[in-house]
Order: sequence, then structure tokens, then C-alpha cells
Amino acid sequence: MSHLLKLAAALAVAATPAAALAQAPKLYKPADANRDGKVTPEEEADYLARGAGKAPAIGVAAPKTDGDSVTFKLTEPESDLDKRAVKASSFEEAQDAQARKAEAKKND
Repeated sequence: MSHLLKLAAALAVAATPAAALAQAPKLYKPADANRDGKVTPEEEADYLARGAGKAPAIGVAAPKTDGDSVTFKLTEPESDLDKRAVKASSFEEAQDAQARKAEAKKND
């Protein structure tokens, strides 16, 4: 008897996903006018004639031409320590100065 109950419980669990899939909504292609699941050449031609399926144009404003131009002067930082987000400590500045002196001596 217990085998029969286990079998019935297993069948009930197995049937639940199948029932859920049976009620899933159908997804139709946008050109399918009568929603029969098949896109005929006439439906496709009508869909394309309406202009559907094309990506919408994105409006972008043209740049101003009144001569109000902004120029940016790009400069390089004097040293690697200037590129940091956090100010260098005095110890780091001293180490950097020593390294610069050594580099200058090497180049002379």
C-alpha cells in the first residue's frame, strides 16, 4: 500500500510542471497579424510597409555653431605624485626628490 502512495505522490509532482507549461503564454512574432503562429508573406509585407521592425531614430542635437567654443588645455602632471588622489606624505615627497636627483645625475 505504501508503494502505491509513493507512486501516486511521484506522479502528482511530475504532472505539476507539465500543467504549468501548458498554461504558459504563447509568444507571437510581431508580424503575425492573425496570431496563428505562422507569418505569411502578406503579413510580413504589410508589417514592413508599416515601417515596423525598424529601429527608432534617436534625435541628437547639433553642436552650437555660434563661435562659443571652449578649449581645454591638457597638461601633464609634474610628477607621479601629482597624479595621486591622496596628497603625498612628506616622506614620499622626500623619496621622490631623492629619486629625481639620482635620475638627474644619471642623465648628466
